[in-house]
Amino acid sequence: MNKNILQRIASLQLQGKNGHNQEYLDILANDTKTLKEWSLPLTNQERAERNNAIFDHWLAGETETELAEKAKLNVSQVCRILDILQTVRRDALQITEQPPIYNVWNFASCDLLVATLRKYRRLIC
Repeated sequence: MNKNILQRIASLQLQGKNGHNQEYLDILANDTKTLKEWSLPLTNQERAERNNAIFDHWLAGETETELAEKAKLNVSQVCRILDILQTVRRDALQITEQPPIYNVWNFASCDLLVATLRKYRRLIC
């Protein structure tokens, strides 16, 4: 069977989309139209959905090897997908606003405060 067909089926199964039984039967029956459609490489949207499904399964505790077998990919491809998505999601979580930095120490008022405290201390003692 064509590699693209296997990857497409594996991608749909990873995403939990199991409503393609008729297409599977058409492929097995050598329906040329369905075979042509399913033999095409994955589109960018299908790849993104597959990659997100791989990442979700990885977060759920599956290993890269298990994911590679399920997705019909090489382990190195799965590792690359996971590295990219980790970076993208980490960058998305970073806070973009920087807290304002104020000059907390105003030395002029600090000196005035110290002088005032000394003055009151003399009055109390």
